[in-house]
Amino acid sequence: MKFLKVSALLFLTLVVSTFAEETPTPATPAPSFPPQYISVKKLHADLAKGRHYTILDVRSAYAYQMEHIKNAQSLPIQEITYSSVLSTLPKIASIVTYCSCPHHLAEMAFQILKQKGYNSVWVLDEGIPGWKKENYPLEGTLANKPFTIYWVIGYIYGPSHVPKKEAEVRVYQEKTQQLEIDKADAKGFYAMPLRFYGLMPGDSLQASIGGDTVFFTVGAKTNPWGIRIDDEGSEISLKQNEFLKTFKSKKLHLN
Repeated sequence: MKFLKVSALLFLTLVVSTFAEETPTPATPAPSFPPQYISVKKLHADLAKGRHYTILDVRSAYAYQMEHIKNAQSLPIQEITYSSVLSTLPKIASIVTYCSCPHHLAEMAFQILKQKGYNSVWVLDEGIPGWKKENYPLEGTLANKPFTIYWVIGYIYGPSHVPKKEAEVRVYQEKTQQLEIDKADAKGFYAMPLRFYGLMPGDSLQASIGGDTVFFTVGAKTNPWGIRIDDEGSEISLKQNEFLKTFKSKKLHLN
């Protein structure tokens, strides 16, 4: 398996440079708002009753084209700060943001919208996987087709092998601009089921973990399919041979 480690600065510049526009300076921190969630069942029931929501899909335009909630609008998180979509939305609009993480990107969008003065904003709690699980209406080239799941799991440690709780993990596919984000738990463990449309063995992915970035090639399909990547201090290691063992020991599965 081929991989290349680079600094996180390059990765963040290539992938999420637009986020920097929303990052406040230490002297003037932007307010942080507690996310408000709405379940897929609640949203579906409200729509059936005729309540209007503006539903924003904040995944990549590619993922939106493949499959999205019926009548949702595409607003990739990378474009949210300069997209013309928001110029058409009144501040009193009822807005629901969603992704497939199930809600890390949607929570980012929630914060940006709240900072821009939108008051009635919710995050779809289960994301598009939850909507899909309930067989609610979908549109797109691959609408209603089964997900292909690729797992990225592993541990993140700081100095003296101390687990880095809440350390952020980002996995990105440049070809399709699909991006997923997760955080490590109290033991430094993270597990990301990537629902990347069109991902195939041999494709390249980028993982930013604990301040470092690794570029790697997706291996042959297994069941389950994935890789283990650990960050131990400043050293990223790919442990493909330990993936299945770790997956089973953690009793991971899709609900």
